[in-house]
Amino acid sequence: MARPSPNLVERLQQELALTRREVARLRELNRELEAMFEASHDEIFLADRDGVILRVNQACQRLHNVSVAELVGKSVLEFERQGLLFPSAVPGVLRDRKPMTIIQRTRAGRHLIVTASPVLGEDGGLIGVVGSSKDVTEIFQMKQQLEEAWEQVSRYRSELKELRVELMRDPDIVAVSPRTQKVFDLARKVALVDTTVLILGRHLADRAGVVRRSPGR
Repeated sequence: MARPSPNLVERLQQELALTRREVARLRELNRELEAMFEASHDEIFLADRDGVILRVNQACQRLHNVSVAELVGKSVLEFERQGLLFPSAVPGVLRDRKPMTIIQRTRAGRHLIVTASPVLGEDGGLIGVVGSSKDVTEIFQMKQQLEEAWEQVSRYRSELKELRVELMRDPDIVAVSPRTQKVFDLARKVALVDTTVLILGRHLADRAGVVRRSPGR
């Protein structure tokens, strides 16, 4: 049997060394991607073309109160039936083969913005879906608090308007002096606030400048 030429052996050694360096580079790249995947504050997930979760990072524990093992290998439709989350963006992406962004509610009481996109193969065929979920619960809570505050302001304005009309029409309200008139105006402004107002004056007549007369008085 003929021995391989030195040139052939040298080429094979060079190719082997090159392959080893490429494998080492790919392993390092994989470690970096894995670290980024797990370090992400947002949830990142990958589902196959049947809607079964293949990968998900540790953020799912914070957003859904479940472990990675409880999600991997299960269909997103099953999660919807269990009430773990609703709705899922994966079925829509698989159906339309287009990116989709939705607002999702979770059983843990959180609101998420979920963005999912189709993953296509070299032949253009659908392989699966990749997506991310961002926790916007605090934003939703602030929005709700702001809406409630505006509703309260609107009620106060409406009640103040009604009170002013009522006071102007009430013949039992008497304002005598200019000083008392100022007190009267101030009293109208604070009438909608649940608080105690103390009117001070040197004489009783000063403190009684604004009077609501009761029947029989």
